[in-house]
Amino acid sequence: MKAIQNVGNEDDIPSYKEKVERLFQNGKPKDAWQGVKTLAGLPASSSPSGLPAEVSFRMAEELNNFYCRFDQCDYTQEREELSSELLSIQTTDNLQLQPEDVELILRRTKPSKAPGPDQICGCLLKVCSSQLAGVLCSLFNRSLAEHSIPSIWKSSIICPVAKKSNPTTNNDYRPVALTSLVMKSFERLVMAQLQVDVGVHSDPLQFTYRPQRGVDDAVLTLLHGAISHLEKPKSHASLVFVDFSSAFNTLQPHLMGCKLLQMNANPHLILWVLSFLTERDQRVRVNGHLSTVRTISTGSQQGSVISPLLFTLYTNDCRSTTPGITYIKYSDDTVIMDTTNTDGLLQTELDSFSLWCKDNCLDLNHFGQGRLTVKMDEQCSERSKRERERERERERDRKEREKREKRERERGKRERERKREKREREREKREILLSRFNLTGTRETILTVSFRNTLGDALTDSLITALTF
Repeated sequence: MKAIQNVGNEDDIPSYKEKVERLFQNGKPKDAWQGVKTLAGLPASSSPSGLPAEVSFRMAEELNNFYCRFDQCDYTQEREELSSELLSIQTTDNLQLQPEDVELILRRTKPSKAPGPDQICGCLLKVCSSQLAGVLCSLFNRSLAEHSIPSIWKSSIICPVAKKSNPTTNNDYRPVALTSLVMKSFERLVMAQLQVDVGVHSDPLQFTYRPQRGVDDAVLTLLHGAISHLEKPKSHASLVFVDFSSAFNTLQPHLMGCKLLQMNANPHLILWVLSFLTERDQRVRVNGHLSTVRTISTGSQQGSVISPLLFTLYTNDCRSTTPGITYIKYSDDTVIMDTTNTDGLLQTELDSFSLWCKDNCLDLNHFGQGRLTVKMDEQCSERSKRERERERERERDRKEREKREKRERERGKRERERKREKREREREKREILLSRFNLTGTRETILTVSFRNTLGDALTDSLITALTF
């Protein structure tokens, strides 16, 4: 049943707006946004990908061939050699999943997620998590032990999503893969273990998949590094924004395995990753039309859980060895910052970076056109200098104020101590005077004794009242 019906006339718009607002308040943003589109007069999309409805099987075939264009070289021999090397490594550290961990992951499945080729929906996994946990845990552990993944779990249906409002070429569509929800749960469990294995070897300037780090930290690190350098006289900073072309689709499994081996990842886990990345079946769906199946062994699926982490590990060794040049990364977004103030060093670094990309089968878009050079002019430099001087003055004032307060506290403490000692001496003298006069008789005698305070100049009168018996 639809949550919102079409607006009949203009008189219905106020009540319709109220209905849309209630949907937002009741936690139904999907239906609410559909209502907003109706109010705005936007037509409903004819297909999930935004492509025109007349695009048919031929277009699906063309897109599938386009997405497989990177799978041209045969690296089977390299993968087999790497697999033999990994199998020869003696290790007892076998990854074993527990049913309670599997159940916890299944419970987190979102029922609204689109199912993959196996047609297992998220609602089933979430509701029946306790019943399915044991069975799936056994299948997952067997997959890890045999370094093999069922083909249905690796297969995907690609839904092209338009990158802009009026796509004209195949490159204007982003391939988003619909994969098995069971496999996505499996990937989350494997990803957690993989992060533990390679955590100490991760690039500290890669801000994806790091605890308590995010894109804001990457931006702040970039700004702090650039601005701190620009505060120096006659300095400038150069920023190069790198854009990879189809980054996930160009990843090579044998290179991925070698990089994981260098980071001391579990050999069984590396073999499993190789199986995950190779011999994957994919089809493209456009307006309900499915293309023929293509099997590829290059790249990692966009839309899978573990793909972003694998790409960050794939580029983990992409770092600068030149002092003053820094690579700041967030997933496949990279900025090269040059603070050397030396002409020619940045170009040398860019040449080295281009060579690294070529060796790792990564292509670049618009390389060199995103370069930005920032200089601190004389006025900004003088203003920054005055600001630093004011900050130093404020710091000096703060320290002086703390010293004065400390002296006042010590002076007050000494004054209180002197008063206490004075009272103590007076009490002792009164006791001495009372002990000297032993008055007898039946009448009350009042004796006034005057004495001088030994520590002061003032004359103190002490009145002593004694009763005689």
